[in-house]
Amino acid sequence: MDPTKPSLSSKAPYVNNGGGNEALMEDASGPWRDAVDGEREADSRDPDVDVITAGVNHRGSANKHKFNTTGYQRQTKQKVVTDFSTVSKGTSAGAKPRATLSKVFNQGVSEKNPEEKGQLDGLKQALGAFAVPVDLKWRWKEESQGTTLEKNWTDIVHSHSTMSKMQRHQQEALWEFVHTELTYINKLIIIKDVVIAALFNLQQYGFLPEVTPKLLFSNLCSVLSAHQLLWQEVIYPMLQEVRRTGKPFDPLVLEAGCLQFPERFFSYQHYCWEEENNLEFTRRQMESNPHFHTFVQWVETHPKCERMRLGDMQAKPHQRITKYPLLLKAVLKNTQDPHVQHTLRGMLSGVNTFLESINDYLKRKDEELALSISAQRVEGYEVEGINEDIDKHVQKFCQFDLTCPIRGVGPQAVRKLLLEDNLKIRGRRDNKVSAQFGDDIPGMEGLGTDITVVCPWEAFGDMELSDLAKYGII
Repeated sequence: MDPTKPSLSSKAPYVNNGGGNEALMEDASGPWRDAVDGEREADSRDPDVDVITAGVNHRGSANKHKFNTTGYQRQTKQKVVTDFSTVSKGTSAGAKPRATLSKVFNQGVSEKNPEEKGQLDGLKQALGAFAVPVDLKWRWKEESQGTTLEKNWTDIVHSHSTMSKMQRHQQEALWEFVHTELTYINKLIIIKDVVIAALFNLQQYGFLPEVTPKLLFSNLCSVLSAHQLLWQEVIYPMLQEVRRTGKPFDPLVLEAGCLQFPERFFSYQHYCWEEENNLEFTRRQMESNPHFHTFVQWVETHPKCERMRLGDMQAKPHQRITKYPLLLKAVLKNTQDPHVQHTLRGMLSGVNTFLESINDYLKRKDEELALSISAQRVEGYEVEGINEDIDKHVQKFCQFDLTCPIRGVGPQAVRKLLLEDNLKIRGRRDNKVSAQFGDDIPGMEGLGTDITVVCPWEAFGDMELSDLAKYGII
């Protein structure tokens, strides 16, 4: 594969609560890590990159569109790209030779177009002049010298040498929780202070006005703020207590923070919903915009970005939020005290419930979008009134709005698109076509109303009956 071309994938991001992956956690040694579906190579400097995800079924039969604990697959979106790196991390023996960097930067630019080439040169100069912060580590008032961690938990836990094997594994799991949280925060800071800041800088020179941070990263800054607050209020106090006393990490300290996930991380709902849009927008820009292509090349090759690709950056939030159940399972597996086990199970249940709420949100938004698309194709009908006064009162009943509230039920009851497909009828001109449409729901026979339509072929022709087919074609 040519490393200068986008690498396309048809797998869509979704939220996975990590259920059914205990065996993978048990087989891991050292820090518990999970494989990212679609990543070519793990970044050794980023233990937070990985997460366990299940395969996404392609759209096919109706039986495949099921929602379960492994995550919700959006149906109305087209296939999106999750990996469109322009600079490969590694090459195989059979890989094509890489293009030179000059060819990569000049990709898509014609030598016969000096104006375009001049604009591209100006963009490169603006990127080269952008002042990237020297130190990108997170700082706050309690850590004025920058957030740093010890190399290992054994550097601050005094009794590590006398611990049992299970106790050591528990401390390793808790250390993984702390270490990956801080690593994740620092990665998001790199995205904010390098990628987004560089994009703003380019726009001051008139480059890439059509590309906004929201179109690339949605509300990532809100996600970053939520994790910084979790660190300051929950994780950092636990770390400081261990540093001060030398006692082992206490998993019960994390209880309040884990039970507050719905309040702390509500911004993930919007991010996960917009993630496919962000990926699709990025894919289109990579294919059609040489200025954006050059910007991505600069980002992915910049030393401060630590070899992260743009697709990796966009995927980090949903990877991180789905990793918490795995981290908690690792702690629970290596905990002996019954009271602590009970508390950890409650924490794990709370986190899984939060992830399920994200899946429910994505499902509800997807259903609303599908209904809205169908509603735009359902036209109203005209009724000739006797006079203008009657017309004003009758006209509002002539518009069929699928998105309006359902009478007699609460606001939680909404219409849902159960089935939609195209129906093409072919036959001779002198034939008659009989089609029966019904609103029967399987398992509730006898409760529906059937309508039979019999008419000459000319009334159908090659028309598509998608608006009628959603009621069920028998």
